[in-house]
Amino acid sequence: MKKSLILIMIIMTFFVSSKVLAKEEFTLQSKNAALYLLNEDKILYQKKADEKVSIASLTKIMTAIVAIEHINDFNKKVTITSDVFVGTEELSKAGFIVGEKVSYYDLLYGALLPSGGDATNALAINTAGSVKKFVGWMNDKAKELGMNNTHFANTSGLDAKGHYSTMNDMIILLKYAYKNPTFKKVYTANNYTTSNKRLKLKSLVSKYAKRYKINVSKITGSKTGFTDLAGLCLASVSEENGLTYMLVTCGADPKAGRPLQVLDAVTVYNYYSYNYKYHTILNKNQDLITLPVKNSYTKKINFKAKKTIKKYLKNDFDASKLKYEYNGYQELTPDNKKGENIGTISIKYNGETLDTYNIKLDKTIKSNLFDKVVKCSGVVLAGFIVFLMILQFIFKVTNVKEEVNGKW
Repeated sequence: MKKSLILIMIIMTFFVSSKVLAKEEFTLQSKNAALYLLNEDKILYQKKADEKVSIASLTKIMTAIVAIEHINDFNKKVTITSDVFVGTEELSKAGFIVGEKVSYYDLLYGALLPSGGDATNALAINTAGSVKKFVGWMNDKAKELGMNNTHFANTSGLDAKGHYSTMNDMIILLKYAYKNPTFKKVYTANNYTTSNKRLKLKSLVSKYAKRYKINVSKITGSKTGFTDLAGLCLASVSEENGLTYMLVTCGADPKAGRPLQVLDAVTVYNYYSYNYKYHTILNKNQDLITLPVKNSYTKKINFKAKKTIKKYLKNDFDASKLKYEYNGYQELTPDNKKGENIGTISIKYNGETLDTYNIKLDKTIKSNLFDKVVKCSGVVLAGFIVFLMILQFIFKVTNVKEEVNGKW
């Protein structure tokens, strides 16, 4: 009986603690972090995200996408040569051997899943002719993407002078690379068998999950990294319920005895999954504003929303606190044309503008008969006045000529 009671208390304590934690801000073990939501094209969370740091094997994301953009046939076989292993003594390897014929696919999976330095060098040598030239391509791509706080010195991420990036720059890179179907295919794989069937490659996050019994179901793509200078790093993607998150972290303590970079990712993805969702801030056909109409049979026009707008917000969002502020025409006339933007609605919540909605006139405003008569009368009167002025001018000119002729 006592054991059952204790068990129930433990379960209740865990349940309550979980609910409390879900409402609180999380704490990360990583020193640097940036979380991006692709759906909103928005950074959701930052922690020293603009600090220049060593990024270890997250470098291989750039290596992979640059190689992909210079490869025409991913099934083409290349030979592993001895120069592939120059300078790789301190690097993890995929397991390729000198003289082995492998495909470009094999090399890409070898670079991203087990983080093989042999694979990244092989990609560089076989696409650019040399590692040095390939690193130049990597820096060119960084400039092209606007990664202004990034520079590469090698293809693998080995700590070196002039080799650094920031979490925000790495988000730029990951967002760009993820759009490429080949990169995404390799990046989101958990397992891969090389074309010659010799190697079975497995993602490091999957290995961590099995070894430490971590639920990584929310991590759908990943690239790990580690050096003494960079600490434990991870660039991951989570796709769930139509949302795509991208998280980059560096600087977790490698001496903790646990994969803190993976635990950080699980913490972040769980937090946002439990505490945020899309909320409707404007409903289709919702009344927006009614404007009076001048000089028309139509006395007023009521404008309704033509679409529904949803925003990614915390679960405690209260729609009753939404405010809709209008800025634009205060009255309309037949001079306002169909399709004209007559104003905007700013959708505000707790003082913050969540979105703006443009209101357009979707029909022609017709003048009333009196207005037409007034306009017509005005034109006739103006014409008559002009006519009188012309007659007066002619009369004056005629009198002047007669006076002159009389004097002569």
